[in-house]
Amino acid sequence: MSKASIPSMELARSMNLQSHVMTIEEGLRHSEMIDKLDDARREKLHNIIKWVKDINVSFIKDLKTLLKYYSFLKNKRNSTKDLQKV
Repeated sequence: MSKASIPSMELARSMNLQSHVMTIEEGLRHSEMIDKLDDARREKLHNIIKWVKDINVSFIKDLKTLLKYYSFLKNKRNSTKDLQKV
């Protein structure tokens, strides 16, 4: 078998290098896509957490309103009982 000529060795080395560059580019494309998906996931999770906090605040606000109304009715009921006793 004859020795490979210099131009063919350079061509093989160039093609091998090009293959490595393409592999790296493909890896970077996948990495960029994964970053975009991760950013979208993180944004969605942030929005869900914000929604849960808003629901909790609204729930507590409604509970306070109900408690005030309940206290008002209880006081009104007690005051009418006191008036009936007199």
